[in-house]
Amino acid sequence: MLTFNRPDFARELAESLLGLRLYGATSGLFLANRRRTGKTTFLLADLKPALENLGAVVVYVDLWADQQVSPGALIAKAIGAALREHAGPGAKAIAGGLRSISAWGVTIEVADSHLTADVSLADMLGELHRLSRRKIVLIIDEAQQATVPGSGGMEAMAALKSARDQLNLGGQYTLGIVMTGSDRDKLCRLVNTNMAPFFGSQIDIMPTLDHHYTEWVAGLIESDRSDIQVDRAVLFQAFADLGHRPELLHQIIGQLTGVGRPPASLFNTALAERAAQERAACQAQYANTYAGLKPAARAVLTRILAGRGQGMFKPDAKAEYRHVAGKALADTQIQAALDKMRGGESPLIWKSDRGDYALEDTRMRDWYQALQDSGNWPPVP
Repeated sequence: MLTFNRPDFARELAESLLGLRLYGATSGLFLANRRRTGKTTFLLADLKPALENLGAVVVYVDLWADQQVSPGALIAKAIGAALREHAGPGAKAIAGGLRSISAWGVTIEVADSHLTADVSLADMLGELHRLSRRKIVLIIDEAQQATVPGSGGMEAMAALKSARDQLNLGGQYTLGIVMTGSDRDKLCRLVNTNMAPFFGSQIDIMPTLDHHYTEWVAGLIESDRSDIQVDRAVLFQAFADLGHRPELLHQIIGQLTGVGRPPASLFNTALAERAAQERAACQAQYANTYAGLKPAARAVLTRILAGRGQGMFKPDAKAEYRHVAGKALADTQIQAALDKMRGGESPLIWKSDRGDYALEDTRMRDWYQALQDSGNWPPVP
């Protein structure tokens, strides 16, 4: 499968993470953007190779990959795999056998290791540095999963913060950390209070794919179909209408260039129509979902849509609910509304372990903001 690469952006981030720039990111790099916008592809296809080319050992873990396993265990497994890799093929014979170590409920067999018995994430990362003699960068994808109640993830994040501080003590930079999330509000739980494990760190919005990407896509289309002349402006607008999601764009292009396709002369028109239809369908779905809620749930959701997912039972929140619902809401009604919107197969909202709330689908905020800006909020049920 062809992949669009962003090598310059990747090298810039890699140099910042490894302390090779004056204003680097040696305390950590936190990047947020929506799902399906190319974050993971960039991490694996661009950032990881860029870091490795600069001599770093990269450990990648996706906290979304197995939500039945605790974040701490997933991280320990990933570090354990890197330890086994860097022990070397002759390590077992040299060390006289494999040693079992345990971390976060995970037992790992490692050869040629100084570690024994129960160890911390800092111990494991320090041992990886000793074996590899290289800087370590830990990339945690979908890091907001660590804030899910009952996951033990915040404890794992605190352990990583401790590991970072220990391994980078005295200006000796050994460990870099990258965390990405599909929602800035959720990722903020790791940095935005003095009780957060990475308090004081900055969250940056990871740039979405831009005109360079759609130009690349246009070239692929024209290379494959010489009878199609792609209108670059139409293609980029279609990509924007689709929420800058490459997978969805490629699906539509496949339909317009494959079996049963429209004439080549209609490609640009059909692309614009399909993308606009997708956008309209998405917005209609949000409107129907909102209209289908009871007044109490609409009031509570409106606060979350506005980005105020904290203090849901405080006086200012209750004043907002009264304005939207037309009546005062009791605590039991507020809680029932929150629970209802978190339940089911397609939950509307998400709750952190600190009791804050955020949207599951962050595009719903764009729908809300567009209606606000045009003076059309709230939508007529």
